[in-house]
Amino acid sequence: NPDYMKSNFFICIETLHCGDNGTQVNAHELPPEKLKQRDVVFIDIANDNVMSKDYKESEDPTKFRSIKTGRGPLTGNWRDTVSPVMTCYKLVTVEFKWFGLQNKVESFIQK
Repeated sequence: NPDYMKSNFFICIETLHCGDNGTQVNAHELPPEKLKQRDVVFIDIANDNVMSKDYKESEDPTKFRSIKTGRGPLTGNWRDTVSPVMTCYKLVTVEFKWFGLQNKVESFIQK
């Protein structure tokens, strides 16, 4: 509700898709002061655990093989061995300016 918190609450999600395997140090070209604040989270679509309620075998990249391209399934250290590969770089910026709740809400949103 923009009338309630006005400019005291802000979320921005910026996305870049790059033809690399996640090796760019500063894909969003952040200035040094923002780079120091940044937390990097790598998500490995083949090796990270998925909650059982979210798991679908038909969407499991460790089991899927494309008939059209012959690619897949993804195994082991796939990020360094498959080609082509693409990385989705996301930059999430959150500001919640409310005394007593700021750190708690910003941390919760970033999870």
